Amino acid sequence: MPLSTEFPFGLHVGPYEMRARLVPRHQLFDRRSRSCISLEHGLVLFDETLEPARLIEEFLFRTIRFIHYVHGLNQEQMNEEAYTHSLSAGLVAFARNNPKTWLWMNWMMQMHYAPHARFVDVLQGRGPQVAMPRRVVCRRHVVSVGRLPERDARSRLGDYDYELFHIRIYPTLTGTVRATVLFHEIVHGLHHAAGLTDDTPWQRYAREQARLVIQFAKANPGAWRYLLRTLDEPVTTSVAPRLAA
Repeated sequence: MPLSTEFPFGLHVGPYEMRARLVPRHQLFDRRSRSCISLEHGLVLFDETLEPARLIEEFLFRTIRFIHYVHGLNQEQMNEEAYTHSLSAGLVAFARNNPKTWLWMNWMMQMHYAPHARFVDVLQGRGPQVAMPRRVVCRRHVVSVGRLPERDARSRLGDYDYELFHIRIYPTLTGTVRATVLFHEIVHGLHHAAGLTDDTPWQRYAREQARLVIQFAKANPGAWRYLLRTLDEPVTTSVAPRLAA
């Protein structure tokens, strides 16, 4: 019997090309965990006894943790905004640079958390067009989504109101930019609902974010399909606001 099973895809994050394997737990470099990363060996290892639903959470956790590492977010002085930006921009970049891995991750989320969500259909170019959501559920919060007016777009392309539970994004954004900005503000909403703040220890962020992304996709399949479709669309030329330096 083989001592490990290698995934037919790897993880490309920043300058790193990693292979992913399922292994017996005693082969993990950190036996206190169910997964680990070894940069020196170019490996991401997962406990082979993980149930499928737990495997996709662990896979997403290690992906997000690695994204934060590449962005330098492994120190106490980082704040909630830094982790929001790292997750939103980093996961969109990961999806574009790892299409086979991203397809498998969404297939796993669909199979084990949202069986009728049709995430795979969207990624394979099938299914109807998806409209931008007007509201999303972030745990116990219902968050509305609206337009950011031109007068406010000179300093930002989107925002999240912590008192009104409201997201605004600049309406002329397209493609990957639109997906990244919308996901960024959704992540603020998820952090808000989960109580993640500037005071949250950095070690907690990746684990909580992995759970929050899965919960969001399960609770908001239409919004997740919209993000999946939009992040792969080209950015079209339009007259955009000039951001203040």
